[in-house]
Amino acid sequence: MAVEANANANVVDQRVCPPQNASCSYTFHVGQRLTLHAAKFNNTCGSPGCYAESFNGSLALGKDGEALEHPETVITADGLHPGRLVVVAGPQELKQMLPGPAIEVYEGQEIVVDVINDQLVEGVTIHWHGQDQRATPWMDGVQDLTQCPIMPGVTMRYKFTAQPVGTHWWHSHSGMQRNDGLFGALIVRPRPTEEEEEEAVIDRHVLVINDFDPLNTARETFQFMLMGQSPLMPNLNPEKVRTMSGDFLDPYQTNLTFLVNGKGRHWDQDKQEFNQAPLTVVEGKEGETHRIRVINAGMSFPFRLSIDDHPLVLVASDGGELQPTEVESIIMWPGERYDFEVTFDKPPGAYWLRAASLVVGEVEDFVKPQGLAVLKYDDSSRSEPTSAPSDFKRPCSADNRCKVANCPFPRFPDSRYTDCLLFGNDLIAAEGVRPPPPPPAGEPIFLNFAFPGITSSDGSVNGQSLSLPGYAPLVSSERMGWLSTCNETCGAGETCDCPLIVNIKHNDVADFVFMNVGSGAGWAHPVHMHGYQYHVLKSGFVDNLGQFFTNRGPQGDDSEPIMNPDIDCSEAGTKLKNETWDHRPMCNQAKWSKPEGPALEGIDTSRSPLKDSINVPAGGYVWVRIKADNPGLWFVHCHLSLHVEDGMALVLATGLDVLDELNPIPPEFKDCKNLI
Repeated sequence: MAVEANANANVVDQRVCPPQNASCSYTFHVGQRLTLHAAKFNNTCGSPGCYAESFNGSLALGKDGEALEHPETVITADGLHPGRLVVVAGPQELKQMLPGPAIEVYEGQEIVVDVINDQLVEGVTIHWHGQDQRATPWMDGVQDLTQCPIMPGVTMRYKFTAQPVGTHWWHSHSGMQRNDGLFGALIVRPRPTEEEEEEAVIDRHVLVINDFDPLNTARETFQFMLMGQSPLMPNLNPEKVRTMSGDFLDPYQTNLTFLVNGKGRHWDQDKQEFNQAPLTVVEGKEGETHRIRVINAGMSFPFRLSIDDHPLVLVASDGGELQPTEVESIIMWPGERYDFEVTFDKPPGAYWLRAASLVVGEVEDFVKPQGLAVLKYDDSSRSEPTSAPSDFKRPCSADNRCKVANCPFPRFPDSRYTDCLLFGNDLIAAEGVRPPPPPPAGEPIFLNFAFPGITSSDGSVNGQSLSLPGYAPLVSSERMGWLSTCNETCGAGETCDCPLIVNIKHNDVADFVFMNVGSGAGWAHPVHMHGYQYHVLKSGFVDNLGQFFTNRGPQGDDSEPIMNPDIDCSEAGTKLKNETWDHRPMCNQAKWSKPEGPALEGIDTSRSPLKDSINVPAGGYVWVRIKADNPGLWFVHCHLSLHVEDGMALVLATGLDVLDELNPIPPEFKDCKNLI
């Protein structure tokens, strides 16, 4: 049965694939559109320059405020800057939207998606983020690793089983297309039971939030990074765009806005206010409890999610159910998903839902922007809160301390009256979630995500910067040749332009330590692993509160490297003629400082939570475990687009000894053509 993909990403239960269906089919037309462009869909406006404008929270045509016939067909974005090129998908060629269609299915159903590339000049692939692709690794959607690109005019049919349960999403895995709008929600629900009574918690809201530059495409932003500066902000010191703990954030989206389901408001620094563009509304009745699913589909920026006057009960992340925990807010990094419950138990009205920037300091262009939506009680006559979005103070005090989930640091300043909850240490799996496998016999695999270098500093893992080949090794006869391109790992003090391949035999257990230390540290790195959910055993973050890191890149200076007391890089010093770099190890070949590893006292590892994307801040590490029971070639990478496109990725090769036996590649996938 074909199910029309839901174009309203805020409410996903309107076109749920019926649970009795074995298969659910969708069609995605991928194309390009312009923000606020209305000519093809509304009224009699035939001019190519016909754009909608924002008036008091709604859209209209022109200065006279002529109402739009179909405002839902307009890509709103920040409601202020028309004509920004976006790459989007929709069920029909002229109905592509931002975000793209939401898919909602039940566990075990077959998902079938025909992706039709209507673009003129670019290939495309779609990655189904959070779906493990068991027995179908060639459906993972990584261009030049698991498949050939879908070229313009070509159709590819993706077909795979919906698993695991949870809040997931789909997005382009070709170049910077994801950051120009090619993404959407993918929700996998548990199978309903006959005895299931009416749900006490209403589960129908999904919010896809992304950072967005309304003037520059993501491709331009990538070029700004290569130049080291945006020409629109020539006097900006990039070192001033940081989190409270000192992590650098990429300051190349020079008109930063956050969108919630494709809608947001732009911060005007001159007027010191937001514009009046339309916003996404989350509605509920007084006394109801709603489960809200949130996806960070952004390019570079994390945000702190909260709802005014309403605590959040965190119940899941990346599809892994968590012990319910009440928090004031949740910090979300690109690639992550969080489910929380909120009860409509305050005076009926309208309240701000906020995705606030984590940037601190004096650069208002990055500090002030917020993603805004409205939590609205059905009985309220207000469409928006009476307070201005900028009039906000967190409700934390000595008598009412706040809890924040997923901080990129172990603590807030004492004056904030706020406690951090970290994965593994504080946030644990719900009862009944499968525990991690027993520890492996061997040592952990240490992976350092960083920007080390001598005369340049490309993104890398253990000093190796990844460039994928011009074909797909998983489905190619050239597979083994490419996997052995870099037969020996980089030396302790070297960087290499060749793929880092980590091989693990089928069904072996492996521990990984995702690190962010040494001379190339300084930026935060949310690490995503394709093909697996991993158990998070421990988050080991350093307390650098108020002491901004001083690493300034590969040109040489007197700064100290960013280190972690649990990680030993003593045998990873650089061997260079330039003596100024001898004291700054790259940490390409690390190990635990103590032979037995860091202490796990107070951590119930039997309740280690499941994740597939987790942030590793500067100076920190995250210790995770998998059982390699899913044969394939799996991409492991920083989910900040500027970093992965610069080479910060590796390939996890699991079960290659049984891959061709258990998951034989369909012969039609070995050529670049229509795959139907």
